[in-house]
Amino acid sequence: MTGVRTKRHTVDLCRLMVRSTDFSTRMALAGLLHGADQPCKRLFLDYHGLKILHGWMETLGWTQPDLELKAAVEDALDSLSVPHKTMLKESKVLQAITVWAEASCEEEAKKLRASMTSRPPSPKQAGGSAGNSRVNTPPQTPTAELTTPQDSTSRTR
Repeated sequence: MTGVRTKRHTVDLCRLMVRSTDFSTRMALAGLLHGADQPCKRLFLDYHGLKILHGWMETLGWTQPDLELKAAVEDALDSLSVPHKTMLKESKVLQAITVWAEASCEEEAKKLRASMTSRPPSPKQAGGSAGNSRVNTPPQTPTAELTTPQDSTSRTR
């Protein structure tokens, strides 16, 4: 058997999480937390594990390894049965996730703006296909269809 299965394992996991500083160790510890038995996950919450995770979250940036660790932390958080929102607020995990979400939206918007300004407009954006010389104009409607019934009776007289 491997993984976090006892109270002692949970205490050791928390201690290691506090002391870990490098990427590979944190990835392994996040994986252990994600795969831990449910009673051990509850103990992790009792031992203020969310505050430990918040400390990790505060140090992460937007590099590829950091994004991988963010995903691992999110997976670990998803596997925890947090009893109430107050626990997330007090540990500041909710605030960190909100910052990540807002920054992620801003990053996506920047990428979208950059991609739109860096490439030439597609034929559809330029007004149609290259073989079609017609510009996007509304179809012509006959004027008889635009008249109201009153207008048509006044024309027949």
